[in-house]
Amino acid sequence: MAPRPLRIVSAALVVALGVAIACTGASSDREPASPTSSTSSSWTETPTGPTQLELARRHIKHVVFLIKENRSFDTLFGTFPGADGPPANVPVRRRDGSVDMIRLRHAADETADVNHNFMAGLTAIDGGKMDGFGLLGSLVPLGAYVWYTKDQLPAYWRYAQGYELADRFFSAVYGPTGPEHLWSVAGSSAGFASFETDMPPQSYGTGLPREYCDDPEERVFRFVDWRSNRRPDVMDLEYGPLEHVTMAAMQDEGFWKIAWPCVKGDRAFETLPDELMAAGVSWREYRGENTYVDPLRQVWHDRHDPRIWGRRTTPDRYLADVARGYLPAVSWLTPPLEVSDHPPGSLCAGENWTVTMLNALMRQPKLWRTTAVVLTWDDFGGYYDHVPPPHSDMYGYGPRVPMLVISPWATTGVNHEDMAPDSVLNLIEELFGLDALHDQRVADPGLALDRDPSQNDLLGGNGTRGAFQFDHALPRTILPQRNCSAAR
Repeated sequence: MAPRPLRIVSAALVVALGVAIACTGASSDREPASPTSSTSSSWTETPTGPTQLELARRHIKHVVFLIKENRSFDTLFGTFPGADGPPANVPVRRRDGSVDMIRLRHAADETADVNHNFMAGLTAIDGGKMDGFGLLGSLVPLGAYVWYTKDQLPAYWRYAQGYELADRFFSAVYGPTGPEHLWSVAGSSAGFASFETDMPPQSYGTGLPREYCDDPEERVFRFVDWRSNRRPDVMDLEYGPLEHVTMAAMQDEGFWKIAWPCVKGDRAFETLPDELMAAGVSWREYRGENTYVDPLRQVWHDRHDPRIWGRRTTPDRYLADVARGYLPAVSWLTPPLEVSDHPPGSLCAGENWTVTMLNALMRQPKLWRTTAVVLTWDDFGGYYDHVPPPHSDMYGYGPRVPMLVISPWATTGVNHEDMAPDSVLNLIEELFGLDALHDQRVADPGLALDRDPSQNDLLGGNGTRGAFQFDHALPRTILPQRNCSAAR
């Protein structure tokens, strides 16, 4: 096991609580709860009362990592009161290098898709100028420059009003979906920067697209020296010139190779499900049908371990589990593609799916009271966002995406701390006493501890306020379904 990356300044040990980290309700696949690790905790006891970590372990027995797709923060919450929204006029770089200032326009429920691959993220950020979104391909001119109003997203806004909305939550990598989701289970994309598609230049493979470890002929782009993630020559690409930021250039310069999108034979690479299984902490992946989102299928030892693969199930199973008052300690919950919020699908339909999942949980008061849902979107989808992300390594960070902590123990209001999917992994590891994953992102020497997304664990462990309070339980927010035909 790799040493735990720097997260907080104290390295003292928390005395394990006497209560077990267990799940509510019976289950046929329920593992025994593991004792708190004596090697991974870096919190200190205080003589005046329990620490935030101790309180979290008492109150939070279940973490649900609910991941939707392809929306930037400005797109969904740019007008949310108290959030860091865009200025009235935003920059758009033209192909001749000139920059104009334009206004964002209101989006339709079903809006055009925008290119959001790895190179698109680099292009959009443009060295922190955030003016390259107009160069991204879309069926609609300037398709990236749209945003929604409160009335178009009533449920998402209600959750943001009643719980916590984070406005500095950056996507883990520049894009696209596949590497982002592998990061959500492994703290790394294992160097993969694309996935197989039906269109050149990513059309390698046989049979159906995106079969990953099940198709030995499939090929994608991967960093050659992917663990050397702070190579200056690669990181300099973010600063342009933009015409050099292409997939062909990444190959020509020797930064990328064409590789099978399957982590096989790498004994060091591990996933959080591997650690949870070894520690006896229950977990499941409730995965909707979507070939772009299948991270465990990219890891050979997980794909071929029935103990791991057997916990890859469906959102319908999530609903059935919740109905009987059960959740594992850790869940990944992702929707089918058509209700994932991925353009050009209906955002109303996607929001309704989310409401169904959260209503089911909130209708089980005992389960709700011990659960924290972290709702976010996997990448920016090509849509405009005005906040430059930290440039911590050659993977990103990518542009901001919304993140909501929905729990009776969430703080309320807008959280302005720097976070990322890494922060959610940190939260799970702290709660359940796990070591950091071998390839998990480590501290950025160029950032202060409290401004480094990789060091935030949502519990205040890096000197921030954290995303939780344990003074009083927040009420449930059970919401109606919308009529999506009226939203079009």
